[in-house]
Amino acid sequence: MPHDFRLLFPTTQVILNDTEMPVKKPKSPTAQQITVSTYNNKNTAKLLIGITASGIGSYISPAYGGSVSDRL
Repeated sequence: MPHDFRLLFPTTQVILNDTEMPVKKPKSPTAQQITVSTYNNKNTAKLLIGITASGIGSYISPAYGGSVSDRL
């Protein structure tokens, strides 16, 4: 853990990061509907990743389609 981070946040156990990555456009119309992100105007998958303060990956969620958190 970086020294400055350790001084400011000494009790940190896990750092969470939500990640969205582009995926190739699926051929199936149903899969296209699930993965299309109208916010980004492309097909994406979203993950939640947890990393311990020492830099070790401790959690990776299942991937969700890019439209899961888009608002209408």
